[in-house]
Amino acid sequence: MGLLTATVTFNGDLPSIPVILGALQQYVGEEILYDTEMRELSCKVTGDTFGLAPLAEEASYWLHTTNLGIGYLWDATLFVLQALGGTYAYPLRDFAHQPWKFVKELFL
Repeated sequence: MGLLTATVTFNGDLPSIPVILGALQQYVGEEILYDTEMRELSCKVTGDTFGLAPLAEEASYWLHTTNLGIGYLWDATLFVLQALGGTYAYPLRDFAHQPWKFVKELFL
């Protein structure tokens, strides 16, 4: 079992988890939960769960999962973090640029 990771770097202050959740919920159009103890982001509707942890000393957020079959929420989170001023080194899949209601057929 491997670990899939992504790092989004910011110049300056990191956006807070509540700011990220608000932007993500507005973008995705579904309820997004964050477990502060486990540092996990999840959405019941999309069926996704993965780790999201701030790395303040590096001014970045670290996404991580052992589920190599990552779904929509992973890419949507990377898209939102970029919209909030972050930099991610790799291209996102095409559906990351669309709200859930437009791409859910791809995942059902």
